[in-house]
Amino acid sequence: MNKPILLSLGLLFVLAISLQMASADLGSYPINKCVDLKTISNSSAVTLSSLSYPNSTTILTNKAMTKIADTFNYTYCNNSVLGVYNYDYFDAEGNTFVNSYTVTSDGNPVPTTSQVITYFIGILIIITISGFFLILGFRFRGVLSLIFIALCSIFILALLLYGLVGVNTFIGNYLGVVNGLSTFAFVIELLVGISILVLCLAALWFTWQMWRIKTGRK
Repeated sequence: MNKPILLSLGLLFVLAISLQMASADLGSYPINKCVDLKTISNSSAVTLSSLSYPNSTTILTNKAMTKIADTFNYTYCNNSVLGVYNYDYFDAEGNTFVNSYTVTSDGNPVPTTSQVITYFIGILIIITISGFFLILGFRFRGVLSLIFIALCSIFILALLLYGLVGVNTFIGNYLGVVNGLSTFAFVIELLVGISILVLCLAALWFTWQMWRIKTGRK
């Protein structure tokens, strides 16, 4: 594998890791379930300054958080609107903090932009590696050619599995923020999953047929 390809794969991998580490919040919760807004602090008191609905409407302001040891908590239960709730709080020393949590229909997390980008970078990496082995398979002959074609096939199967996981994660969970779309989400997941399966099987068939033609095994 030449240096430009290695460098490109390395950059894609580093970008994927950095994007994955960039996103963090309190997490995702099912609709109408209570959420504990917790923080750990050695301050004498912490106050929940404000909590807002996804449409930025303020729900409450200046609520004292309950202290247990160094843990402060405020439990909010009226999570009847789907989307991202933003809140901020401050301690007795005047330090201010901002955080958020997401309410979905089933509690599964909604994919973030960085996660979607990371996912597609992973697809590009797998396609690049499988394509590289495919090229090597056609350049060499005999056992080496068969080994490289087999490695290419393995990465195509990995692409299949990666694609199916992505369908479940990004389509199913994204539609989870909308009530009444669970059946629709399932149908979309099924159709996209079947499409990915057919495409990967077609790629495997095409790869092996080309190898058979190259080696004269018709």
